[in-house]
Amino acid sequence: MKTLPLTAFALSSLLLFYVATASAQVKSVAESAADNLEGAAFPCGLGGGCEEDIISGDPTFIQLSSAHQAIIRKTGLSTTSHGLVGEILIPYDGALVRANVPIFGRAYGENFKEYRVEYGEGVDPNVWTVLETSETPQIHNVIPNDLYQSGDLTIEGNLGTWDTGLKNYVYLPTHPKNHPINLKGTYTVRLVVTSQDGQTVEDRVTLYVANVIPNAWGGIVQSPDERVRLSVSEQSVTAPFRLMLIQRTSQAPEIQQERQVVGDVYEVREPGERFTKNVVLEIKVEEKESLYDGLDRLGIYGYDPEKQVWTLLPSFQRPDQRSLFTHVTHLHAFYAVLSSDLPGEGSILAPTNFSESTLHRVKASPMSTH
Repeated sequence: MKTLPLTAFALSSLLLFYVATASAQVKSVAESAADNLEGAAFPCGLGGGCEEDIISGDPTFIQLSSAHQAIIRKTGLSTTSHGLVGEILIPYDGALVRANVPIFGRAYGENFKEYRVEYGEGVDPNVWTVLETSETPQIHNVIPNDLYQSGDLTIEGNLGTWDTGLKNYVYLPTHPKNHPINLKGTYTVRLVVTSQDGQTVEDRVTLYVANVIPNAWGGIVQSPDERVRLSVSEQSVTAPFRLMLIQRTSQAPEIQQERQVVGDVYEVREPGERFTKNVVLEIKVEEKESLYDGLDRLGIYGYDPEKQVWTLLPSFQRPDQRSLFTHVTHLHAFYAVLSSDLPGEGSILAPTNFSESTLHRVKASPMSTH
């Protein structure tokens, strides 16, 4: 098997791992249709047209939420109690993450016994899964300079490392096609420090396990329930890698009386994300959810938090798939399918000459044997 090590790891500041800490260009997983680009023909080195796998250091993606960029230190539970110290310093609360997420922080104190790192689904989990348990205290937090000087191609947290999966790509040896982990959505990671006499202290961060979109060839952002799909063409994002997440929410902004929500409301991380080209946002509408025959009265609406209004986006129908789609150049904070009786609102059939493809098909051949 021919190998192609292609590691590009970036830690953008001493405060935190900023946008798209990443390693390697990798092979697409054909079986994962939800995270695949529907038959896109990639160059061999980017995952198509050949049987070669790409071996690199462990992939790590951490992106700071725009709402938290000005925050030096998160606010949360007390991290010192009973002579114990327990705090998570990286990743920051509210960050978007994917693949192998290193957890950095401190865990020590009087009569220290052990610490454990756990994660659970949602902002206040009822069930916790243990990531790491250790009887070795961690007194000094590791900073990015320490990582630069280590010369290591992988990054593991001093408290533990959280594997969230990376199903749309193959990273060998850690993430083969049949890798069993594929998390997506909102999760909480907590650190619990315990003393010999049973006292404890804990710290928590809420993180968003998102999709990774490489600028070099684009990708798909799909909601965990597979009802919403954002197709991003190559050379459309504003950085080498961007993390994006679309998921259902129960905290929907108020909808005007003239309109009625059909199905679920979806929140976006990060709202305001801009693209250099049009990208396609598609939302499925189940027949049982529609209050009307057909899709004519339905449209895709985006919520503007600054103006506090829902705005109809130019909406097109795919009746055979019971879905609506629109083109966007930036992401709204929320999306929903709404029904409306207002004049000029609703959706229309897509033009027959409309091209669904958001990708340019390309072919590649080796320029040398290296």
